[in-house]
Amino acid sequence: MRALTAHWLVFTNLLAGLFIGLPLLAPLLLAAGQPGPANLIYTAYRAVCHQWAFRSYFLLGAQSTYARDDLTQLLGAQQAFSLLGTPELGYKVAFCERDVAIYLAVLLGGLAYAMLRPRVGPLSLIGYLALIAPMALDGFTQLFGLRESTVLLRTVTGGLFGLASVWLVYPRIDAVVPSPTPPPPSVGEGEWVRAMAATSAIGSTALATLPAAVRWLGAVLFVVAVPAFLITTNVLQIARDLSFYERGFARYGVATQTGLSSAQLRQVAEAFIDYFDGRRDNLDVQVELASGRRALFNQRELAHMEDVRRLMSGVGWIQLAAGVTLAGVALLGLALGGSAFTSQLGLQAMAGGGLTVGLLVVVAALLLLDFGELFVRFHQLSFSNDLWMLDPSKDYLIMLFPEGFWFDATIRIALLTGIEALAAGALGLGLRIWGARI
Repeated sequence: MRALTAHWLVFTNLLAGLFIGLPLLAPLLLAAGQPGPANLIYTAYRAVCHQWAFRSYFLLGAQSTYARDDLTQLLGAQQAFSLLGTPELGYKVAFCERDVAIYLAVLLGGLAYAMLRPRVGPLSLIGYLALIAPMALDGFTQLFGLRESTVLLRTVTGGLFGLASVWLVYPRIDAVVPSPTPPPPSVGEGEWVRAMAATSAIGSTALATLPAAVRWLGAVLFVVAVPAFLITTNVLQIARDLSFYERGFARYGVATQTGLSSAQLRQVAEAFIDYFDGRRDNLDVQVELASGRRALFNQRELAHMEDVRRLMSGVGWIQLAAGVTLAGVALLGLALGGSAFTSQLGLQAMAGGGLTVGLLVVVAALLLLDFGELFVRFHQLSFSNDLWMLDPSKDYLIMLFPEGFWFDATIRIALLTGIEALAAGALGLGLRIWGARI
């Protein structure tokens, strides 16, 4: 409990991130064919938000928002309120537009307060009322049917409310909750900073013998290795997951497209897994079709798969290098710095988790803009030839794995990586708290 109160801002920001993150996760889960967990999120958040479709953001569709009249004309009056989404329109965020702005502003305001903490005083009650008045005016005039608000107004007024609430409350919490590391009264401010540096992880005697550049390089390598290890691990896991292949085949009607039975498709999936794991030299898979027994893939497809296997081998080497880096930096730091290095290791784990989340945000933005374009760019960067340009009307490789299959794979990799990044950050926070007590 003491650690919770001392580090209340860290925990509050983590909770705010989780609270706003789950509504954004729900539409991605629907798009990835996971309605069960998505519906749990929608149901839980319905207790705090109306989730009307015509006042909500949509992801992965033709537009980010839809007017009530448009949804009514397309799907009926009830669906304008309750629609979760369709592949064409996209999928609804589990928060309305105003709530997204409010809670995102709370998160961003909390992160900003963490950086500006010593220089920010509490907002006065009059100032707070002035900042939240626009939302009250916009919301109540809409509630009583005097007018209909707009996406921009809901977003701006909601954002002002969220930021004002942080400014009002957080400094007052700081005023009554003791600082996690208060300076001792016998030491002046400048001396306190020097004392902290002398007792930090890199100030331990053995570790201090290393040049500062080496210590910084080790820290940077560790931070960069976190997303590299997590992403490559999940890519390799997907490539070896037989059930993921089978769910993709079923979702995209691959049996109908190819004329292969479920048993044959399972055989093909197992061949891919064996191929990537080095248990077979090629993908010369023989199948029985209506026209007779034949090789499933032509020479162009086989040549492309040789390129893919080399790419996957590179992914494996990156995973190994990242894993060795993580273990090496941690073990060397603990060996030279002892328990004093624990806090520094925790900080690096938190930074690595944060970097991973930042990369995922960039990928998510690119996915929302145009996955098809991103898919093409990936192939152009990854391969030095045009063997990947296949004909979906006759090449079985692209019939087996349409673009939607790769979108689902990308979403799953991102979800797994995001969860693991949060776990890495939580582990780092635990190490920081534990290290402060040593």
